[in-house]
Amino acid sequence: MNQRSPAQAKIALFRSLFHGREDVYPQRFESRKTGRAGYSPACGNEWVRGICEKPRITCSECPHQRFLRITDEIIRWHLSGHDDKGREFVMGIYPMLRDETCFFLAADFDKATWRQDAGAFLEACQQMNVPAALERSRSGNGGHVWFFFNEAVPPHWRASWVHTYSRKPWNVAPKSVWIRTIGSFQIKTHYRWARSS
Repeated sequence: MNQRSPAQAKIALFRSLFHGREDVYPQRFESRKTGRAGYSPACGNEWVRGICEKPRITCSECPHQRFLRITDEIIRWHLSGHDDKGREFVMGIYPMLRDETCFFLAADFDKATWRQDAGAFLEACQQMNVPAALERSRSGNGGHVWFFFNEAVPPHWRASWVHTYSRKPWNVAPKSVWIRTIGSFQIKTHYRWARSS
C-alpha cells in the first residue's frame, strides 16, 4: 500500500483495521466561538430548526436521533481530509460493538517522556512478537500505540492482556489504554495505571 494505491484499496485497508460499529460514527467539530474541539455523533437532524435542541439536549438523549452510517464515501472524506463540499472532515470510530467486544485498542502516552515510554513499550511488544503501531497524537505532545486483532476480544481479556505487555520486561506503563466512547453509545472502557518509577 502506498500513495499511488487506488482509493478503494485504501478504504478496504481502513475498514479491515478500524472495524467498529457501522450504524453510527463520531465526527470532529471545532467551536468558532470558543475554539473547543471534540467529537459528536454524525446525525442527519443536526442543527435542523425545530428538531435539534443541542446543547440543551445531548445527542444520546435526543428523541430525534437520525445517526448516519459509515459508508465508503464517508471513509473517503476522512482519508482526504474534506467532504464533498470541500469542508474539513475528520471522522472517528466507535470501536466497542454492542456485545462489548472490540477489534482494536490504543495505549496512550504523554508528558515529557512519552517518546521514551512509547519506545520501550513498542520494544516489549516486538520482543514478544506482538504487532503494534505508533502514532503521534494530533497535538504533537504524545503518542498512541495501536493494537489490531483478527477476532473480537472481550472486556476482561483486554485489561489483562495490555497489563501483561505494559509491565514486562521494561516495567513501563502507558497513562491509559482506551477505547474512545462518546455519550451512552458504548460502555466506557478506560484502564489507567500510575507511572512506574
